[in-house]
Amino acid sequence: MDDHDRLKNRLAGLSLVGSALALAAADVISPVMSSSDAEQLAIVARHPDRQYVSALLALAALALLGPAALGLAHKLRGRWASHGLSGVGLVFVGVVATATATALALVEWRASGHGLDRAQMTALVHELDTSTGVAAVFLGGVGVALGLGTLALGLYRDRVLSAPLAVLVVLGPAVVDIGFTVNDLSTAIAGSALMLVGYALVARALFGFPGRSAPVERRDPALAPYRGT
Repeated sequence: MDDHDRLKNRLAGLSLVGSALALAAADVISPVMSSSDAEQLAIVARHPDRQYVSALLALAALALLGPAALGLAHKLRGRWASHGLSGVGLVFVGVVATATATALALVEWRASGHGLDRAQMTALVHELDTSTGVAAVFLGGVGVALGLGTLALGLYRDRVLSAPLAVLVVLGPAVVDIGFTVNDLSTAIAGSALMLVGYALVARALFGFPGRSAPVERRDPALAPYRGT
């Protein structure tokens, strides 16, 4: 493995672990969530700094998830490369949609500020939450879990990842999605913690991050027709 490949592996591993770490920090810092827009604004008004920092960390996590997905896709070869292309495409759609949803947290942060009409701000946030057009964009956030699931399936079927590690690629993000869907912060924190542990294991197995060289790709002749070798 030359220096260029080592650098790519380290960047991919750093992005994978960094994304999970940033999301875990965002969830821990975040104020509690409520299904009531009025109550949510009241909560944010009591913890504006936590809301702001949490939103920025969530955006950082999304920014790192893109290169992490590309790093995972790069490990796929032959007929399984299509899983990489499909998975990365779905992840990027989900990243854009989730970033839009995360921007709503910044809207809540600003709308909860002093001197603003709380009733009007509550109506604004409610309109954003319930608008059909905005809801359609938010729905695109499932692309992250679907894309990671597609990548995990390809990595497992290409015999790059074991079944437990492949499950960990998608399990954490899925639990995080459930937590935010039902406005349960503890579930989201559990999902991000699972994501952090899982991605650290995956980064070590695939990219040798941190602290050791990435494993040399297997060149089993029986797999050559399928791995493009």
